[in-house]
Amino acid sequence: MFEISLLHYLSLASGVFMLGGLGLIFRSKSIPNIFISVQLMIMAICITFVAFSYFNKSLNGQAFTFYIFIITAVSAVIGLAFVIAAFRKKGLRVFEDQNLIND
Repeated sequence: MFEISLLHYLSLASGVFMLGGLGLIFRSKSIPNIFISVQLMIMAICITFVAFSYFNKSLNGQAFTFYIFIITAVSAVIGLAFVIAAFRKKGLRVFEDQNLIND
């Protein structure tokens, strides 16, 4: 039977991290793309922590990953608040034509 080893988890994490890095390099024109790319990179790091803690039979990686999730959620909320405040201050309207939403 096929057994999933630490190498499989690390290759998955490196692939996700590379996707996030490539997204950060090539698709960094808008703020949501940057947020998604950074979130992918952070999730790859969390996969690595959980994999190492699973194979070392400790809960340190899971606990650290839980704190990372909390910190990234708070930072995403703060970043979104900054973006909304910037749009309100400049008076920009994202959808000026309501027909764009209906299409």
